[in-house]
Amino acid sequence: GATRVAVYLDFDNIVISRYDQVNGRNSFQRDKAKSPEDAQERPARATVDVGAIIDFASSFGTLVLTRAYADWSAEINAGYRGQLV
Repeated sequence: GATRVAVYLDFDNIVISRYDQVNGRNSFQRDKAKSPEDAQERPARATVDVGAIIDFASSFGTLVLTRAYADWSAEINAGYRGQLV
């Protein structure tokens, strides 16, 4: 039969890793201490392309289950709701 793929996203760590990749090692932890006005542009530059992750996963077979786990009350994660629902 066809290959079936389940995707479980540790979204908190994906967002943190992408942020650090774009803005420099450990910048997520450093920037958390800053006021929101100081750190608006940096998260926008480090936006995660959820569609690209799903497209990559689907290259291995038919997606049968996709789940994303995170603290959805955190402002940096809440902005992804539209891409994930």
